[in-house]
Amino acid sequence: MDKFEELIRLTEFYTWEELPIKDPATGLRTFSGLIMGIQNISKNIFIFTAVYHVVQTSIRIATSHDMVFDAWHPFDASTSPVYELIMLSQVKY
Repeated sequence: MDKFEELIRLTEFYTWEELPIKDPATGLRTFSGLIMGIQNISKNIFIFTAVYHVVQTSIRIATSHDMVFDAWHPFDASTSPVYELIMLSQVKY
């Protein structure tokens, strides 16, 4: 257990940014350079997906007067201000 804890402590000081991105001998990308590239691509894909989802959902709600989540209510939820209050309660959670 002590050796494992020591190994974890040693990894706290290790970062990918400290390693060279390109191999000085061949000029090719190293594994640390590939990992940094994958991190950037993953971050951009996540941002694009999140923005696309928010825009698509907002347009769908605005144009077709849908709820965020399909739900049954024992009253008419399509009239104002009931619709807006239910929308706020659905967005809250």
